[in-house]
Amino acid sequence: MVNNSHPHVVFTLDEHRYALPLSVVERIVRVVEVTPLPKAPEIVLGIVNVEGQVLPVVNVRKRFRLTERETDLGDQLIIAHTAKRTVALIVDGVGVPHSRPRQVPFSRRGGSARRCPEIEVISSVTTSTVSETFLHQLKDFVATRMGLHFPRERWRELERGISSAAQEFDFQDAESCIKWLLSSSLTKNQIEILASHLTVGETYFFREMNSLEVLADRILPELIRSRREDDRHLRIWSVGCSTGEEPYSVAMLLDKILPDINNWSITITATDINSRSLQKASEGVYGEWAFRCTSPWIQQKYFEEKKGNRFEISHRIKGLVTFSYLNLATDPYPSLLNNTNAMDLILCRNVLMYFTPEQVSKVIRQLNLSLVDGGWLIVSAVDASPALSSRFVPINFLRATLYRRDGKQPLTVEAPPLRLDPEPEVLPPLPSISHAALESVVSPPEIGQDLLLEVEVQHSSYEEALALYGQGYYREVADRVLGLVSRNNEDSNALALLARAYANQGKLGEALAWCEKAVATDKWHPGLHCLLANILQEQGQIGKAVASLKRALYLDPNFLLAHFALGNLTRQQGKAKESEKHFQNALSLLRTFDQEEILPESEGLTAGRLIEIINAMSCRNTFA
Repeated sequence: MVNNSHPHVVFTLDEHRYALPLSVVERIVRVVEVTPLPKAPEIVLGIVNVEGQVLPVVNVRKRFRLTERETDLGDQLIIAHTAKRTVALIVDGVGVPHSRPRQVPFSRRGGSARRCPEIEVISSVTTSTVSETFLHQLKDFVATRMGLHFPRERWRELERGISSAAQEFDFQDAESCIKWLLSSSLTKNQIEILASHLTVGETYFFREMNSLEVLADRILPELIRSRREDDRHLRIWSVGCSTGEEPYSVAMLLDKILPDINNWSITITATDINSRSLQKASEGVYGEWAFRCTSPWIQQKYFEEKKGNRFEISHRIKGLVTFSYLNLATDPYPSLLNNTNAMDLILCRNVLMYFTPEQVSKVIRQLNLSLVDGGWLIVSAVDASPALSSRFVPINFLRATLYRRDGKQPLTVEAPPLRLDPEPEVLPPLPSISHAALESVVSPPEIGQDLLLEVEVQHSSYEEALALYGQGYYREVADRVLGLVSRNNEDSNALALLARAYANQGKLGEALAWCEKAVATDKWHPGLHCLLANILQEQGQIGKAVASLKRALYLDPNFLLAHFALGNLTRQQGKAKESEKHFQNALSLLRTFDQEEILPESEGLTAGRLIEIINAMSCRNTFA
C-alpha cells in the first residue's frame, strides 16, 4: 500500500478512479497513435512514439478487468517509470496531484503489479450518461457560440467536460445543464466557465520540449543574430497561453541565451479566452506539478519558494510577458490595437484542435498575417491541418516540424482584390452613328478636367491600397502608397496607412518616420497620435507612447481608444488605479454605441466586444 502522505496523480477509467504516485510520473500528454506489436504479451497494447521516445503501452484496462475499447482523441497518456523501464498508460482523464484519500489495497482488484507501476483504486464514481441527441445538440451549440469542434470521436471528451461544468453551474446532471445552455442567453463569464471545462487547461513549464529545443538552438539564435546590428527587438506571441507556463518558459529561454537582454526591446504577448487562467498566469505562482519536466536549476534560478510548497516566478521574468484576453474565433488580429501584429514568432500549441476545419483555416490565415516575412509558427502535432502547408513553408528539424512564413511567395486569399469596382454591366450593342453625327457631339476637354482626373485616380489608388491592407498585402500597400505620397505628401490618411503597412511588416523605424510625418501634417487628429503611440509601444518606448496617448486625449477627451490603450499601458507599468480610471472612462463612452457598432479606427472591433475585453482586463475583475 502506498504512503498516503505522498502526492499522487489521480486518473479515471470508465467510472473508476485510480491513484499513481507522483514520483513515478514523468509527464502527461495527449494520446498518440499506438502501433501494434506482433507476439507481444497480452498486457502490452503496442508502442507509441512520444516526441522521439518509443515506449511500450500497458493495457491498463485489461490489467483491471475493465471493458476494452478503442482509444479516442479525448484520452491521455501517462508516461511513468517502473522498476525496469518507462511505459505509457492510456487513461480516460487525469486530475491534479494531491495527497490521495484512503485507498483500497491494490490486491483487491486481483493480479500482479509486476509489469505496471504501482496503481491503486481510490473509488468508483457514478458518471452521468448523456444521450446522443443531447450530445449532438451540445456539439452544434459550442461550435456556433464558441468555435469549438467536437466530432463524434470526441464525444466522450465532450460528455466529461459538460459533466464537470454541470457541477459548477449547480446542476444535478449533465442533461439538465445542456437543456439550460440551449435555452439561455449566456453571459461572457458563463461562456468562459464552459470553455474552461471543455478545453484542456492543464500545462507545465517546458512542455513539448522537442519544439522548444529547436527554438532555443536554432530559431532564437537566428533571430537574435539578424537583429543584433539593427534595432534589437523581438516580438513573440503565445496563443492560448492558459496559466502562463508557455510564455514564461520562452522568457526564461531568452534570458538564458541573451546575455544583454536588458539592451533589447522584448515583447512577449500572451493571450487566452479564460480570464481565470489569465489571473493565475499574471500572479505567476505555481505548485510542484508545474515543474515535472523542468531541470532543478531553472526552479532554483527563476522562482522563489512561498508557503505551502508554492513557487513564484521572478519579477524580472514576469515583466517580460504581457497577458491579455483574446478570442481567436471572434476578435480581430493582426491588429496594432491589441499588439498582435508584426510577430517574429507565434506559439499556438494544442489550440487548433478545438476548432472546426473552417475556423482552423481562418485562424491559420490570420496568424500568417500576424507574422513578419520569415516569421515562425509553432504548433503541436495534434494541431496538424492541410491549411498549414497552404499558408506556410514546413521546415523539418530532427525531432520537430515548424512552419515559416515565406514572404517571397504570394499569400493564397479567397478573393484577391484585383479590382474594387463591380464588373461592368453587359449592355446591348449601340446603334451605329455616322461619322458626321459623331463629330457634331465631340467637344474639346473642359478646363480642369486633367486635374479632376488626377484627384479621382489618387482617391481610387488609396481605396485600392486600403483594400489590399485588409487582405494582408502589406508590401504591396507600401509600394502603392509611396507613389501616392510622392505626388501629395500632405495626405495624412495615406501617410498613416503607409505607417501601418510598415508596422505590420515589422519595419518599425520606417513606420515611426511616416507616422511622425502624418502627425506633422495633421497635428489636431487624435487618431494619428494614438497610432504613433502604438508604434512607440512596439518599439518598447512606453513613456513616449503614454505621452502620445495623453496628447490624443487632450485633443479629444472622449477618444475611447486612447483611454483603452492607456488602460493597457498603465496596467503594464503597475499603475492599477490609473489603469482602472482609463478602463472605466472607456466603458462609459462605449455605452453611447450600439453593441454591434464597429468602432472608428478600431480595425473592425465592435463596441460590445471591446466592453467584454475591458471587463476581462479590468483591475477589479482579473489579472491587472
